[in-house]
Amino acid sequence: VALDQLEEPWFVADQLELTGEFEAAGAAFELAAKQFAGVGYWPYSAADGAPISLALTRLAVPAGVIGEGGGAPENLDMSGLPALDLSVQALRYGERELGSLSFDLRPAPGQLTFGRLGGELLGVRLGGQQSVDGDLSPSALVWSYSGDAPATELVGNFATGDIAALFSLLGGEPIADSSEAYFRAALNWPGHPWQLDSQQLQGDLAMELWRGQFYNRSGGGDTALRAVSLFNFANWLRRLQFDFTDVFGDNLSYDRLDGSLKFDRGRVSLTPPLTARLPSGKMALAAELDLVEQTIDGKLVATLPVATNLPWIVALVGGLPAAAGVYLTSVVMSKQLDRLSSISYTLNGPWDDVELAVDKVFARELKE
Repeated sequence: VALDQLEEPWFVADQLELTGEFEAAGAAFELAAKQFAGVGYWPYSAADGAPISLALTRLAVPAGVIGEGGGAPENLDMSGLPALDLSVQALRYGERELGSLSFDLRPAPGQLTFGRLGGELLGVRLGGQQSVDGDLSPSALVWSYSGDAPATELVGNFATGDIAALFSLLGGEPIADSSEAYFRAALNWPGHPWQLDSQQLQGDLAMELWRGQFYNRSGGGDTALRAVSLFNFANWLRRLQFDFTDVFGDNLSYDRLDGSLKFDRGRVSLTPPLTARLPSGKMALAAELDLVEQTIDGKLVATLPVATNLPWIVALVGGLPAAAGVYLTSVVMSKQLDRLSSISYTLNGPWDDVELAVDKVFARELKE
């Protein structure tokens, strides 16, 4: 079969060529067009729900296919779509190469489920054999598109190498890098999948980053990226008037960073606390962030070596005489002097002018 053009809603094929043969249980076929190429298998039982298999070597999606304003066509009904197991080796949107993608599409009235998400998009691996806390549950996206209140739910594991590359893709300046990064998402938001809004998110995002650095600089970008910049422990040490360059270098190295973000439509809670394990010591941040008002209310605990360096602690408490006096008393009374010292701070106020105040010396670890 050869066609100059085949056009359906959200589907266009130019210069389509289709060949195949009938087998005992279905039809095996090859197809090629200007936009895609690959092979597939159509079982005779597809009408009863058996999935069609389609493995594409390439797929080019025209830019702007979503439409003006980022909405979907009115009276959208995709319940007639067949079940489909799809894999794409090379996916392109407009002129941008996205990577590879695979999923099992299962339609239902008013809803599409993209199950067993896999592949690698823009450097982010979907699914995989490693995850936060070893949870290898399948990844899926559920799109409820009918009516006046469409909604999207995303669950699953995602991973990447250098987290700095993601900041660049999102249009922000990186605040950190990593050798490995793992995420576990259980998120939902009102709207279609491409209408994700950080101020409308609900759910959890757990993270685990390994062997990287916090950059000694501020981040930037939209609301979400500015909120993420508050997690830069190197910036907090600088705010505390502590020069750590002779200990950690120009940037702040970490061995592991883990924690969880709980989203609730404009508010983000760090529960359990975001914890950075450093080559010498540990830092933890527990906080409530208001994405609308752009404020923070939290506590920062720094656990750092002090036995051989009194100026270290004096610098950490901002050089305040009273705080230094509290420290000297702790030196006399505490048995931890020869090990590590923990100092906690309260954080309050707008993101651009956070007020830091000394809470206590030899503080306990933050609770989940």
